[in-house]
Amino acid sequence: MNENPNFEITNGILKKYHGNASEISIPEGIREIGAWAFSGCETLFRVTIPDGVEEIGEGAFWSCASLTEIRLPATLKKIGKAAFGRCENLRDENGFIILRGILFDVCGMKTQAEIPEGVKEIAESAFSSQTSLETITFPKSLIKIRNHAFFACYNLTELIFPEGLQSIGESAFEGCRSVRKIQIPQSLKKIGDRSFCGCEQLSEIYIPSDLQTIGDEAFLGCVNLKNADGFTVVKGILFDYFGFEDNVTIPEGIHEIGAYAFAQSERLKEITVTFGVEKIGKGAFSMCDHLERVNLSEGLAEIGRDAFFKCPNLAEIHLPKTLECIDERAFFGCSGLKTVHIPDGVRTLGPYAFGGCRGLRDENGFVIVRGVLFNYFGEETSLVIPQNVTTVGKDAFSWKSGLNSVQLPENTIEIGAYAFFHCSGLTEINIPNGVKRIGECAFLGCKNLKYISIPKSVTEIGSGAFYDCPAEIVYSNDIFSSNTHSK
Repeated sequence: MNENPNFEITNGILKKYHGNASEISIPEGIREIGAWAFSGCETLFRVTIPDGVEEIGEGAFWSCASLTEIRLPATLKKIGKAAFGRCENLRDENGFIILRGILFDVCGMKTQAEIPEGVKEIAESAFSSQTSLETITFPKSLIKIRNHAFFACYNLTELIFPEGLQSIGESAFEGCRSVRKIQIPQSLKKIGDRSFCGCEQLSEIYIPSDLQTIGDEAFLGCVNLKNADGFTVVKGILFDYFGFEDNVTIPEGIHEIGAYAFAQSERLKEITVTFGVEKIGKGAFSMCDHLERVNLSEGLAEIGRDAFFKCPNLAEIHLPKTLECIDERAFFGCSGLKTVHIPDGVRTLGPYAFGGCRGLRDENGFVIVRGVLFNYFGEETSLVIPQNVTTVGKDAFSWKSGLNSVQLPENTIEIGAYAFFHCSGLTEINIPNGVKRIGECAFLGCKNLKYISIPKSVTEIGSGAFYDCPAEIVYSNDIFSSNTHSK
């Protein structure tokens, strides 16, 4: 039990310190120091953190201006963003705040910075928005550069990373628009999402053969990396297109079309994805208003999330037999799409994959693709769902306040999240024996629904499935009780 009222502790997390002592020892039994727990404690001089603490949250000691000494335990596994930001008395003679081999912050604006040997990690946002910084020298000891470490350092011109560096985090150098040259060591294993996004002047980069991961949008917006045809390609991934053609064929040697590579193109009308491309990344062709025709080759295995999101003029697409995954919202809002055939090899058909595809509706107003009912565009108040439906998709009937009764087919296996969300006029629905899952908030706000019988086949009911729904709920399965129906 905590005997010091100055410490606000909940379930092993030190949420807030309310005292004004100059020296403190964190109580035993704490496993986490919460975000901003000691922020602005200007009198704090020395802190001892006991073994057992595994995490220090974001901004935990932010602006503790008098802090000169802190003991970090061996059990510590995670330190959040800006945990020691603006702790000016922790800085060394060069203005760096370095604790246990991690460089957390730099005090003051610099034009040149030489990080001392012994630093193994540069923490999240450590140099973020150091707009005066022009040159940086990294130590040989460096292993990891965390997320946003040098975000928006506009005047950096060259990055020469040491051998031994293994990981560059998400958005680590995003917006460093003056960087012209990057030298990547053989030791590097991972480049995170958006790591060099928006490095407009970058024209020279070497990628080692052993690099295992290049994240989404890592080189998006790197206009000076484009080739003669306008493509920005790094290690077989097409990151961006700066050409002016309205009919584009993906060049040979590409195995992935990167995230948002052609997004919001104002010219693109036709795209041919050649053999060898295995993946179309998230949002790759999203909101291409003039895109009418897509030619996909065999070998394509994955169409990512939002890949063709809101391409209203796309009327037809032939999906190759090799396709295995159509991810969430892949064709959402493609209102002009008239026909689609899903190959037998597709194992994943994500939520909203064909949501809002009004052109796919049948004569009764249902959008049904491979057994999933994605939308209803009719005005009937009483519905009999077609027999070929096995899943009522996420948000399929949400906000259909005029809907009074629904009869689901015996083949139904799943009622998706928010499927009948705020169908305030709904008074009657059957849930067939065979349904296994009812998603979160599936019937939330169905204020006129009086009775629901949950068959024995149902094994999962999502949170809030019947919230704000006055219906009497009868369960046939003993694993549920009156306290577990998420009402």
